[in-house]
Amino acid sequence: MARTYQGFTPHTKQYEMINGILHSPAKYHVACVGRQFGKSLMGINLALYWAINNNNVKVLWVSPVYSQANKVQKEIIQAIGHTDIVKSANYSSNEIELKNGSTILFRSAERYDNIRGLTP
Repeated sequence: MARTYQGFTPHTKQYEMINGILHSPAKYHVACVGRQFGKSLMGINLALYWAINNNNVKVLWVSPVYSQANKVQKEIIQAIGHTDIVKSANYSSNEIELKNGSTILFRSAERYDNIRGLTP
């Protein structure tokens, strides 16, 4: 039996942006919005959407500094760690592996060389 999981309830502008992202062929998107808009929450839910709904994909979360990337990893584990979709969560390698083979990687832009070479 397939399980369903519910993400957050976006506000109107988040909903418009998410629909635009999900229904666009573009590879990159820019969100030009102010503080407290919910960019991180929206990004977390989009990352989870792609990782959960696509087998064997790599999702890369890049934050300006390590502490911000680590905070997002902890928030995601807090949100989905109790479900049956998480295979493993490793804070040393900064990644979450899902049972469908998808991986969410968390990196910092402080040392940009750590981001290079992640393309399969």
